[in-house]
Amino acid sequence: IVKEFPEASLNGFEIYLDGGIRSGLDVFRALAIGAKFVFVGRAPMWGLFHSGQEGLENVIEILRNELETLMGQTGCNTLQDINSNLVQYKFPF
Repeated sequence: IVKEFPEASLNGFEIYLDGGIRSGLDVFRALAIGAKFVFVGRAPMWGLFHSGQEGLENVIEILRNELETLMGQTGCNTLQDINSNLVQYKFPF
C-alpha cells in the first residue's frame, strides 16, 4: 500500500486491514501489500454461530493452515518474509 502511494507519509503509523478477509490467501495478500495487522471477523463468526466454540476454533485453524501453506509455497519462513513481490495486484482492489 505504501509502495503504491509513496506520497502518503505514515509518520510511524501502521496499516491495519479490516473487511473482506475470508481466507488465509486474503490474509497473505493484505500482509504482502503492507498491512501490519489483519482483522478476521466474519469467517470466525460463521464458525461460532454454526458450531459454537468448536466451530470458531476450526475456522481459525483453517485460516492458519491456509496461511502457513501459502507461506511454504512462496518460501516465507516468517510473516516478515511476506512482501509485495509475492503478489500481483492493481489498485483499486
